[in-house]
Amino acid sequence: MTRFEERRPEFERKGARVAAVSVDPVDVSQELSAKLGLHYPILSDPSGETIRAWGVWHAEKKIALPSVFVVDSHGVIRWKFVSPAFNDRPPEDDVLEAVGKVGQ
Repeated sequence: MTRFEERRPEFERKGARVAAVSVDPVDVSQELSAKLGLHYPILSDPSGETIRAWGVWHAEKKIALPSVFVVDSHGVIRWKFVSPAFNDRPPEDDVLEAVGKVGQ
C-alpha cells in the first residue's frame, strides 16, 4: 500500500486515482490509512460483495486475494493482476504502463 502511495503523484499525472478495498470495517481502514500515511481511500467492503463480484474473494480466509485493477472512466476493467500469494504485488511500473494504455 505504501508503494502505491509513494508513486501516487505519478498515477494522478496520468489521470488515475488510487484506492484500496478491504473487508475491514471503516474505522479499522481509517486507522490503517493514518498509520501508513496514505492519501488515497481504503474502501470498506465488510460483506465482501464487491470483492466477490470482482472475482478475488478468498473463501477460506474471507478476504480479498492480492489484486490490482485498472478501470477506465466507464467502469470497464482494462487490466488486472490477481495472485494467490498474499505478499505478491505487481511492480508499480507495470500498473503505470497499464494506466497509460487506457488513455490511448
